[in-house]
Amino acid sequence: MVLKKVIKLLFLYLVFSSSAHCAAQPNIVFIFADDQSWPHASAYGDVSVKTPFFDKIAENGVLFNNAFVGAPSCSPSRAVVLSGRNHWELESASNLFGIFPDSLLTYTRLLLENGYQLGNSGKGYKPGRSDVTWAESPVGNGGGNFPSFFKSRDKTKPFAYWMGSRNPHRPYEKGSGEKAGIDPSKIELPPYLPDSPEVRSDIADYYLEIQNFDDEVREIYATLESGGVLDNTLIVVTSDNGMPFPRAKTNLYDGGVHVPMAIMWPAKIPPGRVLDDFVSTADLAPTFLEAAGIAIPGSMTGKSLLPILKSSEQGLVNPSFTRVYLGRERHTGARDENHGYPMRALRNKNYLYIWNIYPNRWPAGNPGGYEDIDDSPTKSWLLANPTPTDMNYFQLSMGIRPEHELYDLRRDPGQVRNAAYNPAYKSIRAEMRRELESYLKDTGDLHMRGEGSAYETFPTSRDLDAGISFTKPTQAYIDELPGKPVTESAKEF
Repeated sequence: MVLKKVIKLLFLYLVFSSSAHCAAQPNIVFIFADDQSWPHASAYGDVSVKTPFFDKIAENGVLFNNAFVGAPSCSPSRAVVLSGRNHWELESASNLFGIFPDSLLTYTRLLLENGYQLGNSGKGYKPGRSDVTWAESPVGNGGGNFPSFFKSRDKTKPFAYWMGSRNPHRPYEKGSGEKAGIDPSKIELPPYLPDSPEVRSDIADYYLEIQNFDDEVREIYATLESGGVLDNTLIVVTSDNGMPFPRAKTNLYDGGVHVPMAIMWPAKIPPGRVLDDFVSTADLAPTFLEAAGIAIPGSMTGKSLLPILKSSEQGLVNPSFTRVYLGRERHTGARDENHGYPMRALRNKNYLYIWNIYPNRWPAGNPGGYEDIDDSPTKSWLLANPTPTDMNYFQLSMGIRPEHELYDLRRDPGQVRNAAYNPAYKSIRAEMRRELESYLKDTGDLHMRGEGSAYETFPTSRDLDAGISFTKPTQAYIDELPGKPVTESAKEF
């Protein structure tokens, strides 16, 4: 009899403890736009686009002024979010069409192993292929659209849901933005794009797709609210890279890497704040794990944002969050021998420094196709108008670039006047190069070991489709490289 009472009490204790733990853990909803640049949301003051539900997330939580992606290319950017690591740390997931290796620990896997139910819809880790053994995809195994997932979920578990929108990715219906009431004449153009009717109309079409994305945010928000779980749900809305226009997507200028971000969690995050801290999408995985009470693995180089989210302060909350490190390798096979265009960058409040590792290559792809730029009316305009006018827009987007670029954001926020070779900026360039080089070494960038061409030997999902197996570990590929490029030291300036 005593033994039965003990067993019963133990059972009740375990049930109560499990329920209390579950109640304390937030639901996590991650909403990813596809190709949206900062500041293209009405919360940032853009009067040409209306994003009421992105704005609602910001009003009820935190709006970030300085959020950046880990890479300005779709699948490596998504891999950064999942792994909490810099894109150059991701082995075969460093490139578009990359293979996501099982060795990369993801926040989704850790949440699943700690009692979360996973769901996803739309675009997960794509384009590419997954080698993970625990799920069909690194984001989890389906679950249908959010309302259906929410209705059929296991209500005894917290859930983590990934919604990968396909908006505002191209193609667009030409003229659709103006037909929907977006006035092309009122659009504020970035300084690296020409002021022409074709470009204005193209951006209006892009804005309409952003508004369509916002409607997807509305559906998720309304489902959480009507389901009574909004208070204990951590919601993040951001984008995988910048807008699909020349000198934006696939580039390390702000048009390619600076993205909108709003985060809310009513139970824990004070609302209505605007933060200037520099954050990366690599910081999201550790943020999700800390919010769930799960230890952050040492493999994650991103930093949890939970302390600054829970703070009641505005502006710059954490004095150490004043810079981000950026990079890219291969986007499309747009160059001879399937070469990429590897770049690394350091961005802070006042300056952007970019290191173009192989400056003899074409940054947008070989002439003719320039395939690293999405086809569009804007791209067609540039191809039809290659000669300089007041500003050489064609050269800015498609021309050969020097090894070093430096932009003084106080004087040149649009990043169109390279000051890297101006003697007045010599010490700033050297200082930023040293800082970037130090960080790349600390985080294992293969370019800093003279082994950067390994990034171009990693097989892709297209290789697998052709019957080439992904069986060798990273070092095996590196050991077989025919030669090693020489890296320039900051001391050589």
